[in-house]
Amino acid sequence: MDVEAGQLVTVSSLDPDGNSIVLLKPRFYLNGNRHYQFEPNAMLRLNIAASRILGWVRSKQEFCDETGLGEQLNKDYWYYVDKMKFIESSLPLPRDITNE
Repeated sequence: MDVEAGQLVTVSSLDPDGNSIVLLKPRFYLNGNRHYQFEPNAMLRLNIAASRILGWVRSKQEFCDETGLGEQLNKDYWYYVDKMKFIESSLPLPRDITNE
């Protein structure tokens, strides 16, 4: 894909229901700068997924407490990760840093 300097590009994906959603809008410049505009709800879903998959939080309430969201969290976002499918070989193995 050829991108002109300053051109806004849209990175989209499908949600679990098959609807197209915008994830990211990067813009590239001739001087090497890059500006990224993340869709806030996509970032929230990414943070929830990473927190749950990596075991950083154990419950929706713990996530809300850690992030300061209170009761504002859309319940569908919490269960979004339940609909994800992971291929075992695509997941990195956790590093053992105790021997480093």
